[in-house]
Amino acid sequence: MKMQEAERIIRYRTSEWMKEKGISFGSSPTPHFSDFREWLLSRNYDALSFRCTEDADVLARRWFEEETGHSSWN
Repeated sequence: MKMQEAERIIRYRTSEWMKEKGISFGSSPTPHFSDFREWLLSRNYDALSFRCTEDADVLARRWFEEETGHSSWN
């Protein structure tokens, strides 16, 4: 899968996960990427298998945090 496709899917699925869990943008407590990752993998979404120069999980976590309003990546 291409990185751009993975980013689109992860951002979309993050929004879907937030709705399912009743989490709003920027809410407290901070949502955990590990919970989202488990949810994503349990639904057989293969969005974490993409090639990039960084670690794919680190990049996916960055997109997740941006979508949840808890980004520490500046």
